[in-house]
Amino acid sequence: MQSIDLKKIREESENYFFYEGLSCSESVLKALIKNFDMNVSNEIIRVATGFSGGMGGSGCTCGTISGAIIGIGLLFGRCEGSDPSIVKAKELSKQIHDTFKSHHKATCCRALTRGLEPGTAERFNQCKSFVGEVAYETAKLIANELRIKY
Repeated sequence: MQSIDLKKIREESENYFFYEGLSCSESVLKALIKNFDMNVSNEIIRVATGFSGGMGGSGCTCGTISGAIIGIGLLFGRCEGSDPSIVKAKELSKQIHDTFKSHHKATCCRALTRGLEPGTAERFNQCKSFVGEVAYETAKLIANELRIKY
């Protein structure tokens, strides 16, 4: 892979959310899997399903962040306890969390959507913008780490 298009990744993730009906966490993860040739089955997107709505609708951590961190784990994570790659995976996960928090002052779905009724266009559009933003920022972070041009 020689280069990626961050704007395309943003748009794809938003389209998964808007047109395909995937959740926030699923949409971010699917865009990352597709654009970084992770060589995993689309079935892995199921892993992200329960994170939507801030951990199963509980309003905790925004599902976009969870989807991003799953993607980071697929690329930089480990399968054995002795594997030191945990350090890089945690570092990148913290970076995406901190970037989101610096932009929005919160990472909690409940706080981010306060005053927006579920099912309304206003809330849907806000979540769609978070999906695109987090897919973009995570792709940029991964590209920098893998030395891929964008």
